[in-house]
Amino acid sequence: MGFLTTNDVALGRSALNLGVGWLRTADLVVVSARLNRITPERGRAALQSLHDSGRITPQLLDAFAAQRYEDRSTAVRQLLDFALREMHKREALDSYKAGRLTLREFARALGLDVWAAHDLLRASGVAVAQGDRLETRATFEQVIANARTDS
Repeated sequence: MGFLTTNDVALGRSALNLGVGWLRTADLVVVSARLNRITPERGRAALQSLHDSGRITPQLLDAFAAQRYEDRSTAVRQLLDFALREMHKREALDSYKAGRLTLREFARALGLDVWAAHDLLRASGVAVAQGDRLETRATFEQVIANARTDS
């Protein structure tokens, strides 16, 4: 699933209808502050700047809340929860692609079993078997041979 970052409510709703995640600029500022990527002071300044420029308004937040049939504070919590989970998933995907995580470590990091992690990698377009096909086959055959000799 992709993401669209926009403050345009109509465009955001269209994205959601197509199965694309929708985040507003303010959501990214809040997430950055919560993850200590920016200081709380810089986060407040960024939100104030967005508010002053008209890019984030109470109407935008109310529109999102109304779309979800929630009150404003619940809508903010939902956006933040979704954004944090998505960022965690993307960091895990990037780590797996870079070879810093094994499939099992990737699954554990996301609270998934190995097969669910496998399915997530495939759905994200990430090669599950990292390496040359002959190398993978040779390693597999070696594991099988070792298992037979250990029995």
